[in-house]
Amino acid sequence: MPYISRLSITQFRNILSADISPSPDVNFIYGENGSGKTSLLESISYLAHGRSFRTRKYRQLVGRNCDRFVLYTDVVEQDQKTGVGIERAQRGESRTRASGRAVSSSAELASLLPILVLNTHSFELLEGSPKIRRQYFDWLVFHVKHRFGQCWKDYTKCLKQRNSLLRSGKITYQNLEPWDQELTRLSEQIRELRADCLRGVEVAFAAILSRAASRVGAGFSNVSDIQLVYDHGWDDASTLTSLLADSFERDKKLGYTNIGPHKAQFKVMLGNANAIDYLSRGQQKVIITALFMTLARVFKDATLRSPVFLLDDLPAELDGSNRNLIQDWIREMNSQVFITGIEKKQLLAGSWLERQGKVFHVKHGTITEEPQAITSV
Repeated sequence: MPYISRLSITQFRNILSADISPSPDVNFIYGENGSGKTSLLESISYLAHGRSFRTRKYRQLVGRNCDRFVLYTDVVEQDQKTGVGIERAQRGESRTRASGRAVSSSAELASLLPILVLNTHSFELLEGSPKIRRQYFDWLVFHVKHRFGQCWKDYTKCLKQRNSLLRSGKITYQNLEPWDQELTRLSEQIRELRADCLRGVEVAFAAILSRAASRVGAGFSNVSDIQLVYDHGWDDASTLTSLLADSFERDKKLGYTNIGPHKAQFKVMLGNANAIDYLSRGQQKVIITALFMTLARVFKDATLRSPVFLLDDLPAELDGSNRNLIQDWIREMNSQVFITGIEKKQLLAGSWLERQGKVFHVKHGTITEEPQAITSV
């Protein structure tokens, strides 16, 4: 299982300098709001994706009055260590290296260090935009179906070109037809890859949700009424090429393509209605927790690897029953975990104590490893 054995942070947000050796098991990070806890998790996310889970504005990530940030980690898997480093300047220059060689794509980083982030924004999974749910599902497709990353990259390029032509002024459909044929070819591949993953997700989600509901007393009248529904983004009654031709005039007025895999819908339904419209906040959290653990379970079954979990301030979002449920699930996954919270005592409660871990205190951007074992707290 991949895990981080070293994490070095320089001039990243309010963390001017830190170099820690995390436990391959569970890592507790506590401190006051604004101390730098989330920034620590954000640095791991940047090393895994080449981007932040909080902002697209990289200049916000560079420390105050600094000209660049530097991140480095050692990722260990099957006794093999891979060093990953990223340097990003305020002016935009960026360098990313893995084992001493240049890395040109975020996909390569993601393959080296698969992570799952569960934070406050994760609870928008049900009530947020369709894009959030697509990104959730496509994380799994990317990691399980190795063709997906390149296929999606090619599709995105083709889609941008089509949209550019739609906005170019006087244009006939003959100008778009070659792009539509390529868009259709890539769309069919994406649909097939997503559909293959969805079958495993549906089975795992039903089992995990049933277990969750029975453990936390979520009050679902019938767990089997909750279903995952996937609409791949166009009507199967006709070929996508003919549908794109039929929507040409509308797309030209809009200035963008309104059908295709980028418009896919991934929904959680309660009978024939959206679950978000009928479930309590507590029930929604049970479902969201189950969805994330479903991703981890299907990922592990398909790849024999476990993701690294970043759990940001979960005590503020989940009650004790849900927190214990997550703890038990992650323990079964044998994954490395980084979990943040304000109060040390609350973080170290529950079945975490059965694991070997480390405690880090963050104060004013300074990260200090505490010497005592977590079982002594």
